[in-house]
Amino acid sequence: MADPRFKQSKELAADKRNMRRRGGTLASSMAVRQQRWKATAMRKSAKFFLTTTQLVELYESQAGRCWLSGIVMVYKNMIGVPDESRALITPQNVPEAVSLIRKDPSLPYELGNVVMVTQQVSMAVGLWGIETVVDMATNIVKRQLTNDQIRGLCG
Repeated sequence: MADPRFKQSKELAADKRNMRRRGGTLASSMAVRQQRWKATAMRKSAKFFLTTTQLVELYESQAGRCWLSGIVMVYKNMIGVPDESRALITPQNVPEAVSLIRKDPSLPYELGNVVMVTQQVSMAVGLWGIETVVDMATNIVKRQLTNDQIRGLCG
């Protein structure tokens, strides 16, 4: 069942169409990511109990949006991508790429303890923890800065 906080977006529908045109699917992309996330979990000495089907369902239940920010996530299919091009797909140049985090890092990667987020959110959570990132985001929203004010802060 889809999470009511998320709606199917035009961007997600377009992303799915583009992926199909390139010969890939959400399922094939999640199969590749599942193997990567499983390897990452092993390096962290964490257990990983998620199937590709569960990952696809989680992505769709969030309507392709980051669980924390609501930003539309991009999934890239690495199947058939030459090795030299794979290096170009990094968190630095695709900050909206889909990533997976645990709500409670002491528990395994399993349904109920994981959410999909953008790479940028994942990196922030990895550096500071989810509580700090949520507090920061909440305070940013409370300030209600306009876009012009934000641009002014950034120089």
